[in-house]
Amino acid sequence: MSFNRSAKYLTVAIISMMAGMALRPYVDGLHDQHIEVIESAQSSLKDNAQSSVKPRIEDHAIAPAQPELLASLASIAEQYPVVFDDTLNSMEGYVLSRFFLNLCTRDPIAASDFLLSAPADQKREMTGVLARQWALQEPEALYLWIEHNKQAMHTSDYQMHLRQALAHLAKTNPERSIELLPTVKEQGDREVIMRSIAEGWIGKDYDLAFAWIEGLATSDASDHLLTDCYTHIMRGYIADFPEEASELVLQLDASNIHTQLAVELVRNWNGQDLKTLKSWMAKLDSPHSQESVITEYIRSHDDPAPDVFLDFVVNHPHVNEFATDTFESILNRVAKDNPTQAFGALRALPENAQAETTRRLIGHQLIQNHESTIAWFGELPDGVVRDAGAQAISHHYIESQPATAVTLAASIAEPELRQRTLRYLISSVDAERFDQVADSIAQLQLNASDRSSTDKALSDKYNNLYGSLVIP
Repeated sequence: MSFNRSAKYLTVAIISMMAGMALRPYVDGLHDQHIEVIESAQSSLKDNAQSSVKPRIEDHAIAPAQPELLASLASIAEQYPVVFDDTLNSMEGYVLSRFFLNLCTRDPIAASDFLLSAPADQKREMTGVLARQWALQEPEALYLWIEHNKQAMHTSDYQMHLRQALAHLAKTNPERSIELLPTVKEQGDREVIMRSIAEGWIGKDYDLAFAWIEGLATSDASDHLLTDCYTHIMRGYIADFPEEASELVLQLDASNIHTQLAVELVRNWNGQDLKTLKSWMAKLDSPHSQESVITEYIRSHDDPAPDVFLDFVVNHPHVNEFATDTFESILNRVAKDNPTQAFGALRALPENAQAETTRRLIGHQLIQNHESTIAWFGELPDGVVRDAGAQAISHHYIESQPATAVTLAASIAEPELRQRTLRYLISSVDAERFDQVADSIAQLQLNASDRSSTDKALSDKYNNLYGSLVIP
Protein backbone atom coordinates (compact mmCIF):
# COMPACT_ATOMS: atom_id res chain seq x y z
CA MET A 1 0.00 0.00 0.00
CA SER A 2 1.52 3.38 -0.95
CA PHE A 3 1.93 6.16 1.60
CA ASN A 4 -0.65 8.38 -0.15
CA ARG A 5 -3.21 5.57 -0.29
CA SER A 6 -2.51 4.90 3.40
CA ALA A 7 -3.27 8.54 4.13
CA LYS A 8 -6.66 8.30 2.44
CA TYR A 9 -7.39 5.06 4.27
CA LEU A 10 -6.42 6.57 7.61
CA THR A 11 -8.56 9.64 7.01
CA VAL A 12 -11.63 7.48 6.46
CA ALA A 13 -10.69 5.57 9.62
CA ILE A 14 -10.60 8.77 11.66
CA ILE A 15 -13.99 9.82 10.34
CA SER A 16 -15.29 6.44 11.48
CA MET A 17 -13.78 6.83 14.94
CA MET A 18 -15.20 10.36 15.23
CA ALA A 19 -18.59 8.76 14.71
CA GLY A 20 -17.93 6.56 17.73
CA MET A 21 -16.37 3.51 16.08
CA ALA A 22 -12.75 2.36 15.91
CA LEU A 23 -11.12 0.91 12.81
CA ARG A 24 -8.27 -1.59 13.15
CA PRO A 25 -5.25 0.07 11.48
CA TYR A 26 -3.35 -1.76 8.78
CA VAL A 27 0.29 -2.38 9.73
CA ASP A 28 2.81 -4.02 7.36
CA GLY A 29 5.21 -6.66 8.65
CA LEU A 30 8.43 -5.43 10.17
CA HIS A 31 11.61 -5.44 8.13
CA ASP A 32 14.15 -8.02 9.19
CA GLN A 33 16.77 -5.40 10.01
CA HIS A 34 14.44 -3.68 12.50
CA ILE A 35 13.54 -6.96 14.15
CA GLU A 36 17.23 -7.77 14.53
CA VAL A 37 18.02 -4.40 16.11
CA ILE A 38 15.15 -4.52 18.58
CA GLU A 39 15.76 -8.14 19.54
CA SER A 40 19.35 -7.14 20.24
CA ALA A 41 18.07 -4.34 22.43
CA GLN A 42 15.75 -6.67 24.32
CA SER A 43 18.51 -9.17 25.02
CA SER A 44 20.77 -6.42 26.37
CA LEU A 45 18.30 -5.12 28.93
CA LYS A 46 19.53 -6.03 32.39
CA ASP A 47 17.30 -7.63 35.00
CA ASN A 48 14.24 -6.98 32.85
CA ALA A 49 14.23 -3.47 34.28
CA GLN A 50 11.93 -2.41 31.46
CA SER A 51 8.92 -4.23 30.13
CA SER A 52 9.46 -5.84 26.72
CA VAL A 53 8.72 -3.84 23.61
CA LYS A 54 6.20 -6.58 22.89
CA PRO A 55 3.23 -6.89 22.68
CA ARG A 56 3.00 -5.72 19.10
CA ILE A 57 0.23 -3.53 17.80
CA GLU A 58 -1.53 -6.66 16.54
CA ASP A 59 -2.02 -7.78 20.14
CA HIS A 60 -4.23 -4.78 20.92
CA ALA A 61 -7.77 -5.79 20.08
CA ILE A 62 -9.54 -3.00 18.21
CA ALA A 63 -13.15 -3.38 17.16
CA PRO A 64 -13.69 -3.11 13.40
CA ALA A 65 -15.94 -0.41 12.05
CA GLN A 66 -19.52 -1.41 11.39
CA PRO A 67 -20.14 -2.26 7.71
CA GLU A 68 -23.19 0.02 7.80
CA LEU A 69 -21.02 3.02 8.70
CA LEU A 70 -18.52 2.35 5.93
CA ALA A 71 -21.36 1.88 3.49
CA SER A 72 -22.81 5.20 4.62
CA LEU A 73 -19.45 6.94 4.09
CA ALA A 74 -19.17 5.37 0.63
CA SER A 75 -22.65 6.64 -0.18
CA ILE A 76 -21.69 10.16 0.91
CA ALA A 77 -18.51 10.00 -1.15
CA GLU A 78 -20.50 8.96 -4.21
CA GLN A 79 -23.18 11.62 -3.71
CA TYR A 80 -20.82 14.51 -2.87
CA PRO A 81 -17.48 13.50 -4.41
CA VAL A 82 -15.87 16.96 -4.51
CA VAL A 83 -16.79 17.94 -0.93
CA PHE A 84 -15.85 14.51 0.38
CA ASP A 85 -12.46 14.56 -1.37
CA ASP A 86 -11.74 18.10 -0.12
CA THR A 87 -12.58 16.94 3.42
CA LEU A 88 -10.15 14.03 3.15
CA ASN A 89 -7.41 16.29 1.79
CA SER A 90 -7.87 18.89 4.51
CA MET A 91 -7.69 16.24 7.26
CA GLU A 92 -4.81 14.24 5.81
CA GLY A 93 -1.97 15.97 7.69
CA TYR A 94 -3.79 15.89 11.02
CA VAL A 95 -4.83 12.27 10.61
CA LEU A 96 -1.30 11.13 9.80
CA SER A 97 0.27 13.01 12.71
CA ARG A 98 -2.28 11.65 15.19
CA PHE A 99 -2.03 8.15 13.76
CA PHE A 100 1.75 8.14 13.97
CA LEU A 101 1.77 9.51 17.52
CA ASN A 102 -0.64 6.77 18.62
CA LEU A 103 1.39 4.15 16.79
CA CYS A 104 4.57 5.33 18.53
CA THR A 105 2.81 5.13 21.88
CA ARG A 106 1.35 1.66 21.28
CA ASP A 107 4.19 0.01 19.39
CA PRO A 108 7.45 1.89 18.71
CA ILE A 109 8.77 -1.03 16.62
CA ALA A 110 5.84 -0.78 14.22
CA ALA A 111 6.29 3.00 14.14
CA SER A 112 9.96 2.62 13.21
CA ASP A 113 8.90 0.39 10.29
CA PHE A 114 6.21 2.86 9.23
CA LEU A 115 8.95 5.51 8.92
CA LEU A 116 10.42 3.61 5.98
CA SER A 117 7.47 4.57 3.77
CA ALA A 118 7.15 8.14 5.05
CA PRO A 119 7.83 11.02 2.64
CA ALA A 120 11.36 12.41 2.94
CA ASP A 121 10.13 15.87 3.96
CA GLN A 122 8.21 14.39 6.93
CA LYS A 123 10.63 11.69 8.05
CA ARG A 124 12.80 13.96 10.20
CA GLU A 125 9.87 15.30 12.21
CA MET A 126 8.34 11.84 12.57
CA THR A 127 11.66 10.46 13.81
CA GLY A 128 11.58 13.07 16.56
CA VAL A 129 8.07 11.97 17.58
CA LEU A 130 9.17 8.34 17.65
CA ALA A 131 12.27 9.12 19.73
CA ARG A 132 10.29 11.05 22.34
CA GLN A 133 7.70 8.29 22.78
CA TRP A 134 10.13 5.38 22.59
CA ALA A 135 12.43 6.97 25.19
CA LEU A 136 9.57 6.83 27.69
CA GLN A 137 9.03 3.09 27.12
CA GLU A 138 12.27 1.38 26.11
CA PRO A 139 15.14 3.86 26.18
CA GLU A 140 17.85 1.24 25.63
CA ALA A 141 16.00 -0.21 22.63
CA LEU A 142 15.77 3.34 21.28
CA TYR A 143 19.50 3.80 21.88
CA LEU A 144 20.37 0.72 19.81
CA TRP A 145 17.95 1.74 17.03
CA ILE A 146 19.55 5.21 16.92
CA GLU A 147 23.04 3.73 16.72
CA HIS A 148 21.91 1.41 13.92
CA ASN A 149 20.37 4.27 11.90
CA LYS A 150 22.69 7.17 12.74
CA GLN A 151 24.11 7.36 9.22
CA ALA A 152 20.66 8.33 7.94
CA MET A 153 20.22 11.13 10.51
CA HIS A 154 21.43 14.71 10.66
CA THR A 155 24.29 14.96 13.15
CA SER A 156 22.33 17.31 15.39
CA ASP A 157 19.30 15.00 15.33
CA TYR A 158 21.46 11.99 16.15
CA GLN A 159 22.98 13.79 19.13
CA MET A 160 19.60 14.98 20.38
CA HIS A 161 17.96 11.54 20.14
CA LEU A 162 20.98 9.88 21.74
CA ARG A 163 20.83 12.32 24.65
CA GLN A 164 17.10 11.68 24.97
CA ALA A 165 17.52 7.90 25.07
CA LEU A 166 20.35 7.83 27.63
CA ALA A 167 18.83 10.53 29.84
CA HIS A 168 15.64 8.46 30.18
CA LEU A 169 17.60 5.25 30.62
CA ALA A 170 19.62 6.91 33.40
CA LYS A 171 16.52 7.49 35.48
CA THR A 172 15.70 3.78 35.66
CA ASN A 173 19.07 2.14 35.09
CA PRO A 174 21.91 4.54 35.94
CA GLU A 175 24.60 1.85 35.78
CA ARG A 176 23.73 0.94 32.17
CA SER A 177 23.59 4.61 31.21
CA ILE A 178 27.09 5.08 32.65
CA GLU A 179 28.31 2.19 30.50
CA LEU A 180 26.88 3.77 27.34
CA LEU A 181 27.91 7.34 28.17
CA PRO A 182 31.24 7.18 26.26
CA THR A 183 29.29 7.04 22.98
CA VAL A 184 28.10 10.60 23.64
CA LYS A 185 30.70 13.07 22.37
CA GLU A 186 29.09 16.46 23.03
CA GLN A 187 29.99 17.76 26.51
CA GLY A 188 26.67 19.55 26.97
CA ASP A 189 24.76 16.33 26.19
CA ARG A 190 27.01 14.35 28.53
CA GLU A 191 26.22 16.75 31.36
CA VAL A 192 22.47 16.46 30.79
CA ILE A 193 22.77 12.67 30.98
CA MET A 194 24.98 12.80 34.08
CA ARG A 195 22.41 14.91 35.89
CA SER A 196 19.80 12.28 34.97
CA ILE A 197 22.13 9.57 36.25
CA ALA A 198 22.30 11.39 39.59
CA GLU A 199 18.48 11.44 39.73
CA GLY A 200 18.41 7.78 38.76
CA TRP A 201 20.46 6.77 41.80
CA ILE A 202 17.81 8.10 44.19
CA GLY A 203 16.16 5.27 46.09
CA LYS A 204 18.64 2.72 44.73
CA ASP A 205 22.23 1.95 45.76
CA TYR A 206 23.65 5.01 47.54
CA ASP A 207 27.05 3.35 47.99
CA LEU A 208 27.37 3.12 44.23
CA ALA A 209 25.95 6.60 43.86
CA PHE A 210 28.53 8.22 46.13
CA ALA A 211 31.31 6.15 44.55
CA TRP A 212 30.20 7.55 41.18
CA ILE A 213 30.31 11.08 42.64
CA GLU A 214 33.85 10.46 43.88
CA GLY A 215 34.79 9.42 40.37
CA LEU A 216 33.30 12.63 38.99
CA ALA A 217 35.29 14.66 41.52
CA THR A 218 38.55 13.27 40.13
CA SER A 219 37.50 13.75 36.50
CA ASP A 220 37.36 16.91 34.40
CA ALA A 221 33.71 17.50 35.40
CA SER A 222 32.94 21.14 36.16
CA ASP A 223 32.32 22.24 39.74
CA HIS A 224 28.80 23.25 38.74
CA LEU A 225 28.01 19.79 37.35
CA LEU A 226 29.57 18.05 40.34
CA THR A 227 27.54 20.19 42.74
CA ASP A 228 24.30 19.56 40.85
CA CYS A 229 24.82 15.78 40.80
CA TYR A 230 25.83 15.65 44.45
CA THR A 231 22.80 17.73 45.46
CA HIS A 232 20.41 15.45 43.53
CA ILE A 233 21.78 12.35 45.25
CA MET A 234 21.89 13.97 48.69
CA ARG A 235 18.25 15.02 48.47
CA GLY A 236 17.28 11.39 47.93
CA TYR A 237 19.65 10.28 50.70
CA ILE A 238 18.12 12.82 53.08
CA ALA A 239 14.60 11.56 52.34
CA ASP A 240 15.59 7.89 52.76
CA PHE A 241 18.20 8.13 55.54
CA PRO A 242 17.73 11.46 57.39
CA GLU A 243 19.79 10.52 60.46
CA GLU A 244 22.86 9.49 58.46
CA ALA A 245 22.40 12.46 56.14
CA SER A 246 22.34 14.92 59.05
CA GLU A 247 25.87 13.92 60.04
CA LEU A 248 27.03 14.22 56.44
CA VAL A 249 25.58 17.73 56.10
CA LEU A 250 27.51 18.85 59.20
CA GLN A 251 30.76 17.89 57.49
CA LEU A 252 30.15 20.20 54.54
CA ASP A 253 31.91 23.56 54.38
CA ALA A 254 29.72 26.61 54.76
CA SER A 255 28.34 27.31 51.28
CA ASN A 256 25.14 27.57 49.30
CA ILE A 257 24.95 23.80 48.93
CA HIS A 258 25.44 23.43 52.70
CA THR A 259 22.47 25.71 53.32
CA GLN A 260 20.32 24.05 50.63
CA LEU A 261 20.86 20.58 52.04
CA ALA A 262 20.39 21.74 55.63
CA VAL A 263 17.03 23.20 54.63
CA GLU A 264 16.13 20.00 52.73
CA LEU A 265 16.99 17.96 55.80
CA VAL A 266 14.89 20.02 58.20
CA ARG A 267 11.96 19.79 55.78
CA ASN A 268 12.01 16.03 56.38
CA TRP A 269 12.72 16.25 60.11
CA ASN A 270 10.61 14.47 62.71
CA GLY A 271 8.68 17.33 64.29
CA GLN A 272 8.56 15.63 67.70
CA ASP A 273 12.35 15.57 68.09
CA LEU A 274 12.98 19.28 68.65
CA LYS A 275 15.71 18.76 71.23
CA THR A 276 17.83 16.81 68.75
CA LEU A 277 17.05 19.33 66.02
CA LYS A 278 18.15 22.25 68.18
CA SER A 279 21.36 20.43 69.08
CA TRP A 280 22.05 19.61 65.42
CA MET A 281 21.25 23.15 64.32
CA ALA A 282 23.72 24.59 66.83
CA LYS A 283 26.50 22.58 65.14
CA LEU A 284 25.95 24.24 61.76
CA ASP A 285 28.90 26.52 61.09
CA SER A 286 27.01 29.25 59.27
CA PRO A 287 24.49 31.60 60.98
CA HIS A 288 22.89 31.96 57.54
CA SER A 289 22.32 28.18 57.39
CA GLN A 290 20.89 28.23 60.90
CA GLU A 291 18.34 30.94 60.21
CA SER A 292 17.40 29.30 56.89
CA VAL A 293 16.77 26.06 58.78
CA ILE A 294 14.61 27.85 61.37
CA THR A 295 12.39 29.64 58.86
CA GLU A 296 11.98 26.46 56.76
CA TYR A 297 11.06 24.36 59.80
CA ILE A 298 8.43 26.85 60.92
CA ARG A 299 7.08 27.13 57.38
CA SER A 300 6.88 23.40 56.66
CA HIS A 301 5.62 21.94 59.96
CA ASP A 302 2.13 22.26 61.38
CA ASP A 303 3.24 22.44 65.03
CA PRO A 304 6.74 23.89 65.02
CA ALA A 305 6.96 24.87 68.74
CA PRO A 306 8.35 28.28 67.70
CA ASP A 307 9.29 29.34 71.25
CA VAL A 308 12.20 26.86 71.01
CA PHE A 309 13.54 28.78 68.03
CA LEU A 310 12.75 32.16 69.56
CA ASP A 311 15.01 31.34 72.51
CA PHE A 312 17.69 30.04 70.13
CA VAL A 313 17.66 33.20 68.02
CA VAL A 314 17.43 35.81 70.78
CA ASN A 315 20.41 34.29 72.57
CA HIS A 316 22.45 33.57 69.44
CA PRO A 317 25.95 35.10 69.49
CA HIS A 318 25.45 36.35 65.92
CA VAL A 319 21.86 37.53 66.31
CA ASN A 320 22.79 40.86 64.72
CA GLU A 321 23.44 39.00 61.46
CA PHE A 322 19.94 37.52 61.28
CA ALA A 323 17.46 38.99 58.80
CA THR A 324 14.23 40.71 59.74
CA ASP A 325 12.37 37.98 57.81
CA THR A 326 13.64 35.41 60.32
CA PHE A 327 12.40 37.39 63.33
CA GLU A 328 9.06 38.02 61.62
CA SER A 329 8.60 34.33 60.77
CA ILE A 330 9.26 33.22 64.34
CA LEU A 331 7.22 35.93 66.09
CA ASN A 332 4.20 35.58 63.83
CA ARG A 333 4.16 31.86 64.60
CA VAL A 334 4.61 32.51 68.33
CA ALA A 335 1.77 35.06 68.22
CA LYS A 336 -0.57 32.45 66.77
CA ASP A 337 -0.60 30.71 70.18
CA ASN A 338 0.64 33.45 72.50
CA PRO A 339 0.45 37.05 71.22
CA THR A 340 1.70 38.46 74.54
CA GLN A 341 4.88 36.40 74.33
CA ALA A 342 5.48 37.50 70.75
CA PHE A 343 5.00 41.19 71.50
CA GLY A 344 7.15 40.93 74.62
CA ALA A 345 10.01 39.45 72.60
CA LEU A 346 10.26 42.48 70.30
CA ARG A 347 12.38 44.48 72.72
CA ALA A 348 14.76 41.51 73.11
CA LEU A 349 15.68 41.71 69.42
CA PRO A 350 18.70 43.66 68.16
CA GLU A 351 17.86 47.36 68.13
CA ASN A 352 18.44 47.63 64.38
CA ALA A 353 15.75 44.98 63.78
CA GLN A 354 13.16 46.11 66.32
CA ALA A 355 11.38 48.78 64.28
CA GLU A 356 10.86 46.83 61.05
CA THR A 357 9.97 43.59 62.85
CA THR A 358 7.44 45.50 64.98
CA ARG A 359 5.81 47.07 61.92
CA ARG A 360 5.48 43.68 60.22
CA LEU A 361 4.26 41.84 63.31
CA ILE A 362 1.65 44.46 64.20
CA GLY A 363 0.48 44.75 60.60
CA HIS A 364 -0.20 41.01 60.60
CA GLN A 365 -1.63 40.80 64.12
CA LEU A 366 -4.06 43.69 63.61
CA ILE A 367 -5.84 41.34 61.21
CA GLN A 368 -5.45 38.18 63.29
CA ASN A 369 -5.74 39.51 66.87
CA HIS A 370 -6.94 43.11 66.67
CA GLU A 371 -8.08 43.66 70.25
CA SER A 372 -5.06 42.09 71.93
CA THR A 373 -2.72 44.01 69.62
CA ILE A 374 -4.29 47.38 70.48
CA ALA A 375 -4.31 46.48 74.20
CA TRP A 376 -0.61 45.58 74.09
CA PHE A 377 0.26 48.77 72.23
CA GLY A 378 -1.53 50.88 74.84
CA GLU A 379 0.83 49.62 77.55
CA LEU A 380 4.08 50.30 75.68
CA PRO A 381 6.60 52.82 77.03
CA ASP A 382 8.17 55.36 74.69
CA GLY A 383 10.86 54.00 72.44
CA VAL A 384 11.62 52.36 69.12
CA VAL A 385 9.01 49.62 69.46
CA ARG A 386 6.22 52.03 70.40
CA ASP A 387 7.06 54.42 67.55
CA ALA A 388 7.07 51.58 65.03
CA GLY A 389 3.80 50.27 66.45
CA ALA A 390 2.16 53.69 66.18
CA GLN A 391 3.27 53.96 62.58
CA ALA A 392 1.90 50.51 61.69
CA ILE A 393 -1.46 51.10 63.41
CA SER A 394 -1.87 54.56 61.85
CA HIS A 395 -1.36 53.03 58.40
CA HIS A 396 -3.97 50.41 59.24
CA TYR A 397 -6.53 53.01 60.42
CA ILE A 398 -6.18 55.66 57.69
CA GLU A 399 -9.21 54.43 55.75
CA SER A 400 -11.52 53.37 58.58
CA GLN A 401 -10.55 55.89 61.29
CA PRO A 402 -8.54 58.76 59.73
CA ALA A 403 -8.68 61.02 62.80
CA THR A 404 -7.34 58.22 65.03
CA ALA A 405 -4.63 57.50 62.48
CA VAL A 406 -3.49 61.15 62.57
CA THR A 407 -3.44 61.20 66.38
CA LEU A 408 -1.33 58.04 66.51
CA ALA A 409 1.13 59.40 63.94
CA ALA A 410 1.52 62.62 65.91
CA SER A 411 2.38 60.61 69.04
CA ILE A 412 5.54 59.17 67.49
CA ALA A 413 8.53 60.48 69.44
CA GLU A 414 11.21 60.34 66.76
CA PRO A 415 10.86 63.57 64.72
CA GLU A 416 11.81 62.32 61.26
CA LEU A 417 9.61 59.20 61.55
CA ARG A 418 6.71 61.32 62.87
CA GLN A 419 6.87 63.73 59.94
CA ARG A 420 7.28 60.91 57.40
CA THR A 421 4.26 59.07 58.82
CA LEU A 422 2.05 62.18 58.77
CA ARG A 423 3.07 62.91 55.17
CA TYR A 424 2.27 59.31 54.23
CA LEU A 425 -1.23 59.55 55.75
CA ILE A 426 -1.90 62.77 53.87
CA SER A 427 -0.65 61.39 50.54
CA SER A 428 -2.61 58.14 50.82
CA VAL A 429 -6.01 59.58 51.84
CA ASP A 430 -8.77 59.89 49.23
CA ALA A 431 -10.97 62.92 48.49
CA GLU A 432 -13.77 61.66 50.75
CA ARG A 433 -11.50 61.62 53.82
CA PHE A 434 -9.19 64.51 52.96
CA ASP A 435 -11.14 67.09 55.00
CA GLN A 436 -11.17 64.80 58.06
CA VAL A 437 -7.41 64.38 57.88
CA ALA A 438 -6.84 68.11 57.28
CA ASP A 439 -9.10 69.07 60.22
CA SER A 440 -7.42 66.53 62.52
CA ILE A 441 -3.96 67.86 61.64
CA ALA A 442 -5.12 71.45 62.16
CA GLN A 443 -6.11 70.56 65.74
CA LEU A 444 -2.70 69.06 66.59
CA GLN A 445 -0.18 70.94 68.70
CA LEU A 446 2.72 70.62 66.28
CA ASN A 447 6.12 72.28 66.39
CA ALA A 448 7.15 74.61 63.57
CA SER A 449 9.04 71.94 61.64
CA ASP A 450 6.14 69.48 61.80
CA ARG A 451 3.62 72.17 60.85
CA SER A 452 5.67 73.24 57.84
CA SER A 453 6.05 69.63 56.70
CA THR A 454 2.33 68.82 57.01
CA ASP A 455 1.18 72.13 55.47
CA LYS A 456 3.24 71.44 52.35
CA ALA A 457 1.94 67.85 52.17
CA LEU A 458 -1.67 69.05 52.54
CA SER A 459 -1.20 71.68 49.81
CA ASP A 460 0.31 69.14 47.44
CA LYS A 461 -2.47 66.66 48.12
CA TYR A 462 -5.18 69.30 47.63
CA ASN A 463 -3.74 70.32 44.26
CA ASN A 464 -3.47 66.68 43.30
CA LEU A 465 -7.12 66.05 44.15
CA TYR A 466 -8.70 69.22 42.78
CA GLY A 467 -6.12 71.11 40.75
CA SER A 468 -6.55 74.82 40.06
CA LEU A 469 -9.72 76.26 38.52
CA VAL A 470 -9.52 78.36 35.32
CA ILE A 471 -12.29 80.93 34.77
CA PRO A 472 -12.92 82.08 31.15
